[in-house]
Amino acid sequence: MTKTCLIIVDGLRYDTAIAECGCLAAAVEADQARVWKMLSCLPTISAPLYETIHTGLAPVDGVVAWIIGRWERALPEMDFRR
Repeated sequence: MTKTCLIIVDGLRYDTAIAECGCLAAAVEADQARVWKMLSCLPTISAPLYETIHTGLAPVDGVVAWIIGRWERALPEMDFRR
């Protein structure tokens, strides 16, 4: 059985990760880890995108984005996208 660890750093640019995450870069060089560049999708808020990682659903098809949209319509004075 293989152990897997998925490391997600929210808001970290790819070039910054490559330049600044030396421990992870060393693991990649030692063939103990892999790195790949991913593209985000809209909305660029964390919860729907984490749901996408876990379920494979596009954010517009997921429950989290639907709930956020529902709250935005109910409470337009609140900024839910911060």
